[in-house]
Amino acid sequence: MTDLSKGKMEAAKRFILIAMMVSLCTDITQAQQQYRVVGYYASWSKAALPVSSIKFNELTHIIYAFAGPNADGTISGSADTALIGATHRAGRKVLISLGGAGSGTAFTAATSDSTKRTILVNNLATYIVKNHYDGVDFDWESPGTSADSIAEHALMKKTREVFQQTDSTLLITMAIGSSDYIGRWRDYITLGKYVDWFNVMTYDMDQGWSGKSGYNAALYYDNIPNDYSVDQSITYLKGRSVPSSELVMGVPFYGKLFTGSATFNSSYTSTAAYTYSEIVAMTSSWTYHWNDVAKVPSKTNGISVVTFDDSMSIALKCQYLKTKGLAGAMIWEISQDVIGQNQPLLYAISTQLLSSTGVAQISSDPKVGGYVLYDNYPNPFNPSTTIRFALPQGERVSMKVFDVMGREVATLLDEYRDAGTSSVQFDAAEYRLASGVYVCRIMAGNFMQSNKFVLMK
Repeated sequence: MTDLSKGKMEAAKRFILIAMMVSLCTDITQAQQQYRVVGYYASWSKAALPVSSIKFNELTHIIYAFAGPNADGTISGSADTALIGATHRAGRKVLISLGGAGSGTAFTAATSDSTKRTILVNNLATYIVKNHYDGVDFDWESPGTSADSIAEHALMKKTREVFQQTDSTLLITMAIGSSDYIGRWRDYITLGKYVDWFNVMTYDMDQGWSGKSGYNAALYYDNIPNDYSVDQSITYLKGRSVPSSELVMGVPFYGKLFTGSATFNSSYTSTAAYTYSEIVAMTSSWTYHWNDVAKVPSKTNGISVVTFDDSMSIALKCQYLKTKGLAGAMIWEISQDVIGQNQPLLYAISTQLLSSTGVAQISSDPKVGGYVLYDNYPNPFNPSTTIRFALPQGERVSMKVFDVMGREVATLLDEYRDAGTSSVQFDAAEYRLASGVYVCRIMAGNFMQSNKFVLMK
């Protein structure tokens, strides 16, 4: 071998070694920057999502709802031992949520003086240790006076002190409102001394206060009277000196139905909440609308409007929280998007926040984003469905459909597409397909992703 050949080989070896080191450093950096995906799991949700079916690999923390604070400082509610054991076996953490809707009166009574607070916190610490929880999520809904505010600060301080003495690894989180309506009674700088992070309830943004249908969780404000947006909420909290690293942004797996509302932002006769799964089932023939300012969908049938989040809007919310430097996403509630064996909304979050592949890549502009294959809509479908995807740059795209045996049954796309969001219509009737589970695979450059969907005749 000549000296020249040896030199080229040594240079190649050095190049490979450097490439491996860069790859390793990249993996370490990604691991260090892992986002939190915090899922609330309610005691009444076990029929829709048994503990054995929870996708722990797509979550980092589970918060079990609820235990109740009683006026005498005792804790009510049974621990879910199956959930606690399964969460720990999966290498995840599980917290107990203390409070919930309507808990304000009990919290006020149990924290009104130092003696009562001490009793409550000691009982809480005993409850957590006995049941092997990893911490507590306080869901005080909601302090409404200056006295409540002072009591809440003292409660957080006392909890941190007792946890330090009991087990310094125990977590303390708080579910908080998204606006100044409740936020005016909270000193976030003081609370932040004792809390690991805040779970921001960035949903229920418009419950029809204006007398018209509105968005449940618009990402951006669209000049709709009495409406509010996720962006406005995060801006407000950051303006209240809450560090971005302590904010976990709420994402709803449910929507709001406005009955009697012929078109969006029109008067209605009644409103009710429905899970994403229920919305998919009951609106398969409704008309889909996308608001490119609010970045959320709605559906109409001429006499009602439903506003909700789908995989596209949730992926954009995840991209938004990345650009804002937030700590992750919080879900209310993880059983609410179950469709067969799939959870399309949870999958959209996990691919954006927990994946180290190209799926989670984003640009500085959340309107463009990175490579994403959104879940098709509707799903299940008969006979047609719409499949949306996003590209960070213009390039050739291949999209194919396979059956569960891996056999190709349809080619939907094999052409150049521009950067941004595109869609493809898949009509199963054209291919004479039987009912069943199918897989859609997209390929673009080095990116590849597959999603399952269900044809149900």
